[in-house]
Amino acid sequence: MKSSNNQPKKRIRLLIISPYPVFPPESGGKIRIVELAEHLYLSGISATVVTPYKPGQRNKFYNSKTVHLIEIKYPFLLPLFFTKYLFPYGYLCSIHPGYGILLKKFLDSYDVFQFEHVFFGDILNYIHSGKPVLYDAHNIEYDYCRSECGMTVIKKIVGKRIYRLEKALVQAAAITLACSEEEKSRFVNLYEIPEKKIKILPNGIKEIVEPNRYGGRKALFEKFPQLQQFPMHAIFSGSNVEHNRNAVKFIIEKIAPALRQKCAFIIHGRGGKSFAKQNHYNVFFDLAYNEFELYAHSGAIGLNPMTQGAGTNLKLLHYLAHGLQVISTDFGMRGYEKFNPFVLTRPIDGFVDALKSIESPSTGTPTELRDYLWEKIAFDLGTTIHKLYRQHSVINYSA
Repeated sequence: MKSSNNQPKKRIRLLIISPYPVFPPESGGKIRIVELAEHLYLSGISATVVTPYKPGQRNKFYNSKTVHLIEIKYPFLLPLFFTKYLFPYGYLCSIHPGYGILLKKFLDSYDVFQFEHVFFGDILNYIHSGKPVLYDAHNIEYDYCRSECGMTVIKKIVGKRIYRLEKALVQAAAITLACSEEEKSRFVNLYEIPEKKIKILPNGIKEIVEPNRYGGRKALFEKFPQLQQFPMHAIFSGSNVEHNRNAVKFIIEKIAPALRQKCAFIIHGRGGKSFAKQNHYNVFFDLAYNEFELYAHSGAIGLNPMTQGAGTNLKLLHYLAHGLQVISTDFGMRGYEKFNPFVLTRPIDGFVDALKSIESPSTGTPTELRDYLWEKIAFDLGTTIHKLYRQHSVINYSA
């Protein structure tokens, strides 16, 4: 890229601060971080993602040519011992004495900072006050973390800390990126911040896929020959988080037994890890995060039986982008109301009847999906980052 006077134009150096490893990008949050970072390169922005250290992240999974990766070797021990029993991961990893000091030596090299989630919000204390900060809010963390708590006393402890961290980050950030209008309104009311400080930046898709591009049912039956005996196939795709595990449990216990002869259910992704060793007549598991296309053959049905969680369900866009017929709860449609005409929206206890009523699943992709391509969303974000960088450069120069 060159400027008008033929001098090289400086690339803005963006540091993205993630509270978890992002490679491989196998969950909605990781996909959002990686896709935005990679596509920002086309906007003249050099993105670096800094994450906690994970064995194998760099050597086995990190293969991006446009995103730099820094790993901080820090022992996150609390989440290993307590997450399963008492506290959500986000709350525990927000307690990280010394992490900011380890990260401090990298901070002066960057022009703009983008926080993913709030759990490392105290890193703000180490960032020069003259540099712009964005908060990429995957959801309302105060609401989400509290929803993961089973005990009232734990919910109060978690809520108090996450509220403080999120409020500080929202107030300090030049711009907060919200996934939907609903969450924008929630931020304004919860933290009393001006609407102009919040920008809608939705979740997206990598591409719009033509039906049968990946071989249709033939490739599917080569991997799971048993599926040939079922006239209908349904897919649930999700990472290993609480709301996805609950959805898998519901499919296994309530939906699959009622459609034993009619429909095979494919649980795709790590959300099925806790159930994969169980033996079910018409439920099949594939824990690999990158083989969704194998199952997205023409005639499959995408399931989105969500009743909890926060943000927006990226899986819904993923289903639609592959031309699948989709059944979702109202809750699962939050932020995607424009796609209501293309989705069978049913209450959670109406999924069995909805599946029984489908004789020939519809296929095709809504034209509105073009607005949700990651490259377009990242370009929008890039424009915002350039604007913030210019504004802060003028302020600092004047000072």
